[in-house]
Amino acid sequence: LPYSVDLSQIRWLRLTYRLVCGLVAIGVLCGGIVSCFMAFGVHTWKGKDFQGTVVVLGTLIIQDQPSRMLKARLDAAVAFLKENPKSSCIVSGGQGKNEDYTEAEIMEKYLVQQGIDPSRIYQEGNSSNTKQNLQYSLQVIQQNHLGEQIVIITNAFHRYRAQIFADQLGVTAYSVSGTCRFDLEFMFWFREIAAVLKAWITGI
Repeated sequence: LPYSVDLSQIRWLRLTYRLVCGLVAIGVLCGGIVSCFMAFGVHTWKGKDFQGTVVVLGTLIIQDQPSRMLKARLDAAVAFLKENPKSSCIVSGGQGKNEDYTEAEIMEKYLVQQGIDPSRIYQEGNSSNTKQNLQYSLQVIQQNHLGEQIVIITNAFHRYRAQIFADQLGVTAYSVSGTCRFDLEFMFWFREIAAVLKAWITGI
């Protein structure tokens, strides 16, 4: 029998191919747009003699030590606090499922070990996500009559989403980023794109 071609199957394959290519193109376009906001849509603190409140956002701890990602944030906080000795600091982060301490406890311990006066540090140990980090830190600021101008310290990929939530809470916040290994920053940058899209759509 002569070889016969099922035209309907070919049309279906072509349609599927075009659909997949279209979805990939849309994904790349969305990722590029979000990345532009993440890279250029942040307020970087460039002033001097900051006398407000530094809010260091928590992330994973390993036993009683900060993870590499958190250490990058804390090292940036140490440098900023030493350059701005009249500023106060809130370390913000609760206790995860597999953690023996709150992130805030480990963060304060690290800052003190690096020479930061503990009287400048306030713990916020109840939050479990970025929005709560900022929401609960604002409560600490109000309760302790701290400077209302805020500089958020986190990783570069995380700054824009933190700013989204600060805007939602009615706060004009600047930010400073900690520098981590390129491969970690690169990996988390792509994961953060989905988190930013979620924040845009749901507000959380």
